[in-house]
Amino acid sequence: MPVNLRNEKALNQYIENLVYHGEKHEALKPAELQDKAFVEANKDKVISAMIYQWMKMRVREHLTESSEVPYLEPVTAADEKDPAWLKTALAEGRPVYDFNADEISEGFYNKLNAIRDCFYSSCLDYLDKELSKPKVKLKVDYLKTVHDYDSFEKAVIAANKWHEGLAQAAQKQTFKEEDRRRMENGTEFVMDLGDGFKAVKLLTPEALDAESDKMGHCVGQGGYDRAVKSNAIQIYSIRDEKGEPHVTFEIQNNLVKQCKGKADKLVIKKYLPYVQKFINRMGLNPYDDAKNMGMVKDISGKFINMYEMPEGAHFKNLDLSNTEVSVLPKGVIVDGYADLSGTRLKSLPEDLKVGKNLSINDTGIESLPFGFSVGGSLSAKRSALKALPEGLRTGGSLDVSDTKVSSFPRTFSIGKDIDISRTEIRDIPSDLKVNGDFSFVNTRIDFLPEKLEVAGSMNAERSDIGSYPAGVKVGKDLNLRETAVEKLPDGLKVNGSLFLTHSQISELPEGLEVKDSLLLCGLYISRLPDNFKTGGDLDISGTRIHSLPQGLDVGGSLNMRGSSATEIPSDLKVGKDLKLGSSYIEKLPDNFTVGRNLDLSYSSIRELPKGLKVGGILDISSTSLKEIPTGTKADGFIRAGNSDVAYIAPDIDSKKITGLSPEKVKEAKLAYRKRAAQQEIRLKKTQKSRTSASVRFGIKGSGRE
Repeated sequence: MPVNLRNEKALNQYIENLVYHGEKHEALKPAELQDKAFVEANKDKVISAMIYQWMKMRVREHLTESSEVPYLEPVTAADEKDPAWLKTALAEGRPVYDFNADEISEGFYNKLNAIRDCFYSSCLDYLDKELSKPKVKLKVDYLKTVHDYDSFEKAVIAANKWHEGLAQAAQKQTFKEEDRRRMENGTEFVMDLGDGFKAVKLLTPEALDAESDKMGHCVGQGGYDRAVKSNAIQIYSIRDEKGEPHVTFEIQNNLVKQCKGKADKLVIKKYLPYVQKFINRMGLNPYDDAKNMGMVKDISGKFINMYEMPEGAHFKNLDLSNTEVSVLPKGVIVDGYADLSGTRLKSLPEDLKVGKNLSINDTGIESLPFGFSVGGSLSAKRSALKALPEGLRTGGSLDVSDTKVSSFPRTFSIGKDIDISRTEIRDIPSDLKVNGDFSFVNTRIDFLPEKLEVAGSMNAERSDIGSYPAGVKVGKDLNLRETAVEKLPDGLKVNGSLFLTHSQISELPEGLEVKDSLLLCGLYISRLPDNFKTGGDLDISGTRIHSLPQGLDVGGSLNMRGSSATEIPSDLKVGKDLKLGSSYIEKLPDNFTVGRNLDLSYSSIRELPKGLKVGGILDISSTSLKEIPTGTKADGFIRAGNSDVAYIAPDIDSKKITGLSPEKVKEAKLAYRKRAAQQEIRLKKTQKSRTSASVRFGIKGSGRE
C-alpha cells in the first residue's frame, strides 16, 4: 500500500520536470480537448498533459509502494509548520516519509524516460486517429485506459518492446552519403574531439528525427521538439569522420539528463574518451546519466572513470549495472546500495564494504569472500555463485535463486527473507530461524526440520517435501502447492493464506484455522469441516466436495467452478464473489445474499430463488434459466447472453440486462405480465368454483343447530 508523504509537492515536481523537460505543467480545459484547431496547434502540450496524468498516478504508486527504498526518508518528528494530518499520523504511530529525488537510481530514471518516450508515440497515434474524425473528443486520461499501461510494470515492458522496435529498424540501415547530408542539416558544429570525431548541436525537428532514425532511439518523433525550440533543453550528438552518430546527449541547465548509445543502450566503451572529453570541455555535470558516460560519482562529488577506479574509492551509492566493468579495486566503500548486476565481474574484493543492498545478479561471480557481510540485502539471482561463505551476514534479505549453490554455510546470519528457489540445496539446517519469508520453490529439499521457524511466509511449491512436521512455525502464508505432502498436523493455525493446490492432501486436519485464503483446487478432498471460517478466499474448484457444510463463512470469494455439489446451504456466507460457473448447482436458498459478484454461467441452475441479492454482477449467461423473478436485486449488470430467459419481472431494471437485445428484454417483460395475468384469472376461477361448490353442498358460515 502506498506510503504517506510529507513533501508530496516534491514528488509532483520531479514528475513534472521529467515530463516537461524542466518547463511548467499547463492544465488543459475540457473545451480545449474538443477543439480540433487547438489540438492540431498544440499536440505536444496535449500529449505532455496525458503523460503527466498517468505519471502522477502510476509513478507515485510505484515509488511509494515500499518504504524500504533509499529515496524515502522516515519523518520522525513534526515541525510547527507541518499539517495537522502529519502530526496526527505520527502521534498514532503511522509512518510518514520525505521524498528525496537525489536518491533515485540512474536505472530507474532511465526507465521513466523510456516510458515517457514510448507514451509520446502512443499518444501521438491516438491524437492523429481522433483528429481524423469529424468531432474531436480527447480524453486527457487516455493512457490510464490502455490495458498494456495499467500498471508501472506493464508500462516498462511496453516501453522496452517499443524501444526494441526502434533499435531493430535502425540496425537494418546502412550509413550512406545521402544520410551524411541529411545528418548535417539543422546542426551546428560545437567542437573537434580528435580522431575524426566531432560534437554537433541539433537545432531542428528534422535534425532530431534524423538522429533518432540512425541511433534507434526516441529523440525524434516530436517528443523533444518543443523543449529544444524553447531552449529548455539542448541535444548534442557525437559523430565520427563519416558523420555517423554514436552518442546522443540531452542537456538541461548544464546537467546531462541523458547520454545514450545506439538502440538507447549504454555508450560503447571505445567511445567513452570522446564522451568524457566533450563533458569536460563543455563544463557539464554528468548528474543523471553518469553511468552511460563511463563515470561514477564518489563521496566527494567528483566524477571518476568507472574503468579506472582508484583503490579505496568511496561512494554514497554505486550503480555499475550492465556495464563492461570486470574488476573492482581493493578497499571500495559504498555507504548505500551497490548494483553490480549484469557486469563482467568474476569476483569481489575481500575488503568490499556495502552499507545497504548489494546486487550481483547475472554475473560470473562464483564465490564470496570469507565472512562477507552487507548492511542490507544480498541478491545473487542467476549468478554463477556455487557456494555461500562461512560467516556470511546480511542486514536484509538473501536471494540466491537460480544459482548452483548446494548448501547453507555452518555459520551465517540473515536479517530478513531467504530465497533458495531452484538451487541445488537439499538440506535445511535443523535450527534454522528465518526473520522474514522463506522460499525454496522447485528444489530437492525433501525434509523439514521439526524446529524450523519462519516469521513471514513459507513457499515450498514444487519442492520434494513429503511431510509437514507439527513443530514447524510459519508466521504468514504457507504454500505447499504441487508437493507430495499428504497430511497436515491437527490444530494447524495459518495466520495468512494456505495454498494446497495440486498437492497430495486428501483431507483437512481437525481444528484447522486459516486467517486469509484457502486454495484447494485440484485436490482429492471430499469434505470441509462444519462451521469452517476463512477471512479470505476459498477455492474448491476441481475437488471431490459434493456438498458444503453448515456454517461455512467465506470472507472473500468462494470458487466452486466445475464443482459437483448440487445445493448451497441456507446459512452460507460469502463476502465477495461466488463462482459457480460450470458447476452442478441446481438451486440456491431463498433470500440468498452474495457480497459482490455471482457467477452461474454454464451451470445447471434451474431457477433463481426468491429475494436473491447480489452486490455486484449476476451472470446467468449460457444457462437453461427461463425466468428472472420479481425481487431479484443486482447492484451491477445481469448477464443473460445465450440463456433461455423468456420471462423477466417488471421490477428488473432493463438497462442492467446485457446479452439480450432491448427487443428481447421487452418481449420477456411482456410475457411475464401476460403469464401473471393468466395466473390471476385462473386463481379467480378456482376461487369462484370453490365458492359455488360450497353453496351447492349447503355449507354455511353459521354454526350448527
